[in-house]
Formats: sequence, structure tokens, C-alpha cells
Amino acid sequence: MLLSDNFTGNADGSQLGQCANDGVPTGFTQPNTQIRITQGGNPDIQPEESEGINFGVIIKPIEGLSIYADYYEVEITNTISSIGAQLILNGCYQKIIKDIVL
Repeated sequence: MLLSDNFTGNADGSQLGQCANDGVPTGFTQPNTQIRITQGGNPDIQPEESEGINFGVIIKPIEGLSIYADYYEVEITNTISSIGAQLILNGCYQKIIKDIVL
């Protein structure tokens, strides 16, 4: 998978400080704007679980008329989701994304 590095050349002072904190040399320039990545998941992930209820009725009071009503309720726990690699790269030096990833 190839990603675009939108951060290149657009760093503000706080972002440059974060780069320095992470060991990126001052004045570093990414030589290309696409970066090859390998993306994976959490090996300790637990299964997503859900409980649900649903029911429906169909009423046909006269020929040619049908009335449908459905009800459903779903509760999901241990929800599994992911953050796309491009989003991680775009926000890598914004504190909220960095804290989630690391």
C-alpha cells in the first residue's frame, strides 16, 4: 500500500518540535511523497459481541395494501474498528492521533 505524506513541507512550530522529540533531525526532508507501509492488527484482540432483538409485522387490511412495521435493537460490546493508515499519517504529530496509535 502506498500513502501520500501530506505533512512534508507543511510543518508548523509545534509539529517540528514533536518531530525533534521523536528523533527526526532538524531540516529533514522526506525524499519522496509516497511511503510504502505494512499494516497489521492487534494479536491480542478479543471477539466483538452483540445482543439483539428484532421483530416485524405485516398487515394486509385490503387487497393491494400492505403495511409493514419492523423493530430492532442491537447492543455491541468490544467493538472492533480500525484507523486507516492515511489518517494515521495525516495526524501523526497531532496529539490525539499519536496517543491512540502509540
